[in-house]
Amino acid sequence: MICTIRNTTIGILAAVLTPGLALGDAAAPTTYAVTQDAGNVTVCLENSRGRVCPDDGLLRRDTQSGVMVSLTACNPDHCFVDECVPAGTYQYGLATPYVCEPASMTTDFYVEVPVAGADPGCVPAVLPLATSVPWSTSRYVCEYHPDRGGCGTSGAVLGLNALVLAAGALLWRRRARRG
Repeated sequence: MICTIRNTTIGILAAVLTPGLALGDAAAPTTYAVTQDAGNVTVCLENSRGRVCPDDGLLRRDTQSGVMVSLTACNPDHCFVDECVPAGTYQYGLATPYVCEPASMTTDFYVEVPVAGADPGCVPAVLPLATSVPWSTSRYVCEYHPDRGGCGTSGAVLGLNALVLAAGALLWRRRARRG
């Protein structure tokens, strides 16, 4: 009876002290949420530290032609609105990019959006052309890396797991000798 109680207690302690899942410690990405309907694209800023439309504007770059336009139209939810967008793939990003958020999983310069095209008869607004975009060939302003303290399993978690495993192995051997 005492052995059963001791083994049950050890089992409960091991279950409580051993994490079931090692989780990363990075915050949500600093990025853009995009919705579209019939060539109408809405781009909302996510995890943006208070930045809202119109900010300094949003840029749209056609990945095929390289044509760039500036957007400043906003909806009541403070999201950018791009109406009657022709079929193609576009990069949408802030004219003044997000600042690197080291705690975020990623901080994005832009988001790439495939658009099926606008309904026939949709007349797009004339948008001012942009001469350049402030982002590089990389989509990310910065990324969270395990070697710099993020997105990995910490040594403390691994150490605790090893300690509990070793204690369990010793108790199992001890029990096997008695039995």
